[in-house]
Amino acid sequence: MDGLAALLAIRACHIDLPTVIVTTKNDPESIRKVLEKDANECVMKPFTKDILFSKMGQVLGTEVA
Repeated sequence: MDGLAALLAIRACHIDLPTVIVTTKNDPESIRKVLEKDANECVMKPFTKDILFSKMGQVLGTEVA
């Protein structure tokens, strides 16, 4: 299951979890699709710990370390 499929499964259960999708697809169309399906954020591989924590902090509304 890829990130988009996981997101769709989570949303199909009406679970309102903050989501940060990690993907290797870095083209604008792929990112747009994920965000349109209600992902809160998207992180493209490869990424650093700082980038991931920053995105998580944005989604959660608090600093993540």
